[in-house]
Amino acid sequence: SLDPHVCPSTDCRTLIRALYESLVGYVYGSTDIEGVLAEEWEVSEDGLEWTFTLRDDVHFSYVSPVTAEDVAYSFVRLDGIGKGPSFLISGNYGGSEVVDEKTVVLKLQKPVGPFLSMLPRAFIVNSEVVKEHATEDDPWAEEWMYDHIAGSGAFVLENWEHGVEVSLVKNQNYWDPEWPKIERFVVKQIPESSTQRLLLEQGDIDMIVIPNHDDLAAYEAHPDI
Repeated sequence: SLDPHVCPSTDCRTLIRALYESLVGYVYGSTDIEGVLAEEWEVSEDGLEWTFTLRDDVHFSYVSPVTAEDVAYSFVRLDGIGKGPSFLISGNYGGSEVVDEKTVVLKLQKPVGPFLSMLPRAFIVNSEVVKEHATEDDPWAEEWMYDHIAGSGAFVLENWEHGVEVSLVKNQNYWDPEWPKIERFVVKQIPESSTQRLLLEQGDIDMIVIPNHDDLAAYEAHPDI
């Protein structure tokens, strides 16, 4: 699933991190936290309220701006679905307060010291787009979100041939003009390790996420790998 509030696995998480963004993220190569959708934040003395101020220049791939309402809805949806990454706030979410278009308060029932470091996995969705596809039987639009996107990430979905490959292309509306560095990337599902190795040696693919251990010696001996 490409639904950021459902996906529990590393496979889909790799795609979701390219399609969606969270309030904060990790500084590359470290465990330090930096702002992503949020430019600043503060926590109350009792640790129960976290106030985030959003960037002014961030838009979803549908062009509409990312607002505090989208953040509030995303946490309500994450908690309401109760799957995958919902463990981040499960049993402790106390609601959200929209102060203004760019300010939102996330409330906890009890303080959690590492709460900020948990938020990189809590992705923000376009509330208007998701609500448009919600139905009485599917109030969170999980069926539509399975293979559609409503994010603000550096890439957008180009095509998903189920069981074969997923292709993403650069988001032309992305807020950081220096990112991403490439125009397009494709994730292929190739179950046979021998086929993976052949394609890598020929230069038809650039990376194998989890190579077969038995092939490592051959890879290490190959001058172009």
